[in-house]
Amino acid sequence: MTTAVTENQVQVQVVPDGAPIDELAIATTDRCQARCAHCLMKSGPERTEELSLEEMESFVSYLHEQHGLQLVVFTGGESTLLGDTLLEAIACCSERGIGTRLVTNAIWAQDYDAARDYLVTLRECGLNELNISTDDFHLAWIPIDNVLRAWSAAKGLGFTSVLVAVCSGPRSRLTPDGLRDLLGEDVPDVYDEQMNRTMPQPQADGTAYAISNTKVSRLGRGRGLRRDYLSDPSAREPGHLAGGCATMLKPVTMMGDGSVGVCCGVNIEGNEILSLRGAVPAEDGSGGRQYHLTTGPQQALVLDAIRHLGPSYLYSLATGATQEQIEAEYSSICEVCETLTTDRRMLAEIYRHQDKIRLDVEVARLAHRIVERS
Repeated sequence: MTTAVTENQVQVQVVPDGAPIDELAIATTDRCQARCAHCLMKSGPERTEELSLEEMESFVSYLHEQHGLQLVVFTGGESTLLGDTLLEAIACCSERGIGTRLVTNAIWAQDYDAARDYLVTLRECGLNELNISTDDFHLAWIPIDNVLRAWSAAKGLGFTSVLVAVCSGPRSRLTPDGLRDLLGEDVPDVYDEQMNRTMPQPQADGTAYAISNTKVSRLGRGRGLRRDYLSDPSAREPGHLAGGCATMLKPVTMMGDGSVGVCCGVNIEGNEILSLRGAVPAEDGSGGRQYHLTTGPQQALVLDAIRHLGPSYLYSLATGATQEQIEAEYSSICEVCETLTTDRRMLAEIYRHQDKIRLDVEVARLAHRIVERS
């Protein structure tokens, strides 16, 4: 991170000029026909936040020109509710040579012909990757037949990859194995037991087909789920929540309310740590936007600690909890991070320990440099 002085206060630039940002996730809207009980983004029919084409195109152009953006993931909410705006945004990326992925609930696949026509249109606009979301919670709103039709209709259209994303837990009726039975295909999983992501080789039609087999998490609206919906944290390897967050800025996110954040694992809308200062009016008076992904020094220090030391380090500092106690309570780093960054009392306690955090971050950086040189 680099420091710059603005008119009002010192700002810390989270991503230095020219540093690579390979991936951007755009939560195009918070609207969705479904209101799933586990939704990370707390989407639903009552939400109204929505990005304009100009907002998306402006940020994509900035990241592409200044940071070499390679992939844009359109998600939500349900991005297809944007209609032609989504198609134009995909085409905008394609024209710049930027890869695109759509995450969708397949509400548009009411029959095979409609699904095929829509997917052909998406391909013609330049869409490269298709991710279809389903699980027990989605099935309360979107029939499984929509998912099966979308999967079948996507065959042979030239997508780089087609995935069905299934969140499952101990109570789940729809599991990856159950989905394979419904598809009638031996579709490989994306994640192994350690949650390492490995895409399968493309099939004869040039497309890689897979099931994204993630676990139900207590994130977003899912924080209200009963424990019996969740996998037992003790089943994971000891120490799986220790250490820094390797996914910060992988990807950068743009939310339906226009805010920009450092990850996609936590809803960053209104989050004083994970949400960055993004668009500002252009200095040339054109009415356009300039993007400077900056924070104040205090926020920057906490982000550095999350990156190099991890959310569990800060959680322990704020609460006195041991690593074993944290791992008995939480299943993922993202769950720890969301709790930490949305709890005012924890943040106040963390801010009291800024000198210690600063020292520990520098030690971690030094250790990392020594390992890199050895």
